[in-house]
Amino acid sequence: MQQALEYAETLDIQFFSTNGDGFLFHDRTGAAAEVATDLTLDSFPSPADLWSSYRLWKGLTPEAEQIVLKDY
Repeated sequence: MQQALEYAETLDIQFFSTNGDGFLFHDRTGAAAEVATDLTLDSFPSPADLWSSYRLWKGLTPEAEQIVLKDY
């Protein structure tokens, strides 16, 4: 877990961990009421929800989002 948290810090991303039965979401944004939340497989956020949360966390404007999403 500690190694994964360090990777998340290095990559500047939020963090998920799984044991195959569920997920632990570690919210590094500071926006959630709880830093660590247990999630069931059925309650895992959709890609759209994760992207929306990331955009908000990073303060991406629509223009910046277009740059981030641009193919290399």
